Amino acid sequence: MNQGLPPLQAQPKSTRQVVVITGRGRTEGRSSHLIRLRPEIVKEIKCLVDGPLYLTIELALRHYAKELRTRQVGSVEMIKASDLG
Repeated sequence: MNQGLPPLQAQPKSTRQVVVITGRGRTEGRSSHLIRLRPEIVKEIKCLVDGPLYLTIELALRHYAKELRTRQVGSVEMIKASDLG
């Protein structure tokens, strides 16, 4: 079930925003983490970003952390785990 995500639609490459990660990342300084991701999230990411999935996820987490730091001090967002599936 596609929880809260719009249906994926093909977009012309000329108008689609794409992130391209080039080269190779280093494993030095990184640790392994087992994470469970819904297949539709991985599919959506792969439609929008060209590059290794682990670097794409790291980039997404960096962007999310940056967004969280900009939130108003004292604000709290409550999310039910069951709402995420």
